[in-house]
Amino acid sequence: LTGCPVHLRGFGPSVQFGIARGTASDVAPLVHASIARYSVQIQQIILSIPIAQYFTRHKFLGEEELALLNRYRVVSSVFECDRVSPDIAGPLKSIAQIWVACQANVDMLERCGLDRTKIRVVPVPYFDDDPLLTLRGRTRRKGVPRFYHIGKWEPRKAQDKIILAFMKAFRPGEAHLILKTSAWKAPSDGTYPQSAEIAIESALQSGLVDSRWTAANWKDSIEIISARLSSAEMLALHRFGDVYVTLSRGEGYDMPAFDAVLAGNRLVYTPSGGPQDFAAADDFPEGLCSYGSQD
Repeated sequence: LTGCPVHLRGFGPSVQFGIARGTASDVAPLVHASIARYSVQIQQIILSIPIAQYFTRHKFLGEEELALLNRYRVVSSVFECDRVSPDIAGPLKSIAQIWVACQANVDMLERCGLDRTKIRVVPVPYFDDDPLLTLRGRTRRKGVPRFYHIGKWEPRKAQDKIILAFMKAFRPGEAHLILKTSAWKAPSDGTYPQSAEIAIESALQSGLVDSRWTAANWKDSIEIISARLSSAEMLALHRFGDVYVTLSRGEGYDMPAFDAVLAGNRLVYTPSGGPQDFAAADDFPEGLCSYGSQD
């Protein structure tokens, strides 16, 4: 938005400046002059049906007044799904623009009937002083390939598939996998294991992994971290890893995967959602097939 006069509007009675008071008084006339010509209301929200209906139904505004307001309304959101219901898509048609974090969100919203020209990709930014950038070009540590994943333990993250794929691709001791995750507290319907340990036990009993994997030796190759890590510890995790694994089919952007790319690491990913926007041409979609002793 450099060079574009934009009015970032809050709910207070006056414009607030995040700069020194004296400077604010100097630039206020310019800002207010810009606001006189341009006024855009940017709302960063997670969309639900009630929130979407807010754009087409209002307690105090009539249809014409609401339509006028919607001409200047921009919604910024992230979609972690392959479709939205008509009850969400319909109201979105009435606003000026929709800002999303990845191209997959654009394609999804277009499939759901929205005008592609109203949708803008506004990717997550990074800055030149990001500590992760200091890891690029580093000399790889000696030893076996090191895979890692960061994310809350839940079905859409598909950590159970990461575990099974890893144990199918490698024998004990041939590679290392780190799962930085947290407990999943939602009720289980039996379709997703309640913890990484249960997922590993299921893999051992599946008959799909090498018989050399056992309950006694998997901890030598698979490390599970459930504690909160500091920024320095997260940086150390990216430094230790070689390949980041993301098998989700519903990530609107996938920040840990993006951080891994900033750190100069490789990706194993599913061709879905945000990772498609920043994965390199020589990263590995859909599997661990480029490593290991088995297909």
